[in-house]
Amino acid sequence: MNHVQVTKETIAATNGHILMWDQPCNNFDDEFCSLIPDEGLLIHSEDWKKFDKSYWVKFRDQNTIEIYYRTKRKVLIEVETEKTIGKFPNWRAVVPNINDVSPIGELGVNPTQYKSIIDAYGTGYNFQDLKLVFTGANRAICIKENNVDFNLSGAIIMPYKVEEII
Repeated sequence: MNHVQVTKETIAATNGHILMWDQPCNNFDDEFCSLIPDEGLLIHSEDWKKFDKSYWVKFRDQNTIEIYYRTKRKVLIEVETEKTIGKFPNWRAVVPNINDVSPIGELGVNPTQYKSIIDAYGTGYNFQDLKLVFTGANRAICIKENNVDFNLSGAIIMPYKVEEII
């Protein structure tokens, strides 16, 4: 997936191996959130990375977002919709119930995927606030922030099948 989905309720990003979601109000001001179209919008993942260092984001028009940096430099981001590039996957369907855990013997994890999630949280984040929840063998690993509703903000990493070495 090359795009980040932004709706009035959630921001969701996935590459098929990891998935993160959050509320727009945790990332944008009220004015920006009120202008998100009802059908949502899609922002290319390379463009999404430009939001990290910005100090102000606003809609220029319904297809363009302006991002401002402290250096007074402005970047224009073209946004798309599902009508123009296709349907964003139903990401909620793969999120396990965080309260339904079962014992596991071993689970394969690619540490670079965990690092990708850490990088997405950005600098200045207190990583001691993150908790890994193992929901069972061959089930997604949930990454939950302490004191935050997992349904509103969280991430998952898809596990790898562990092959026995003979």
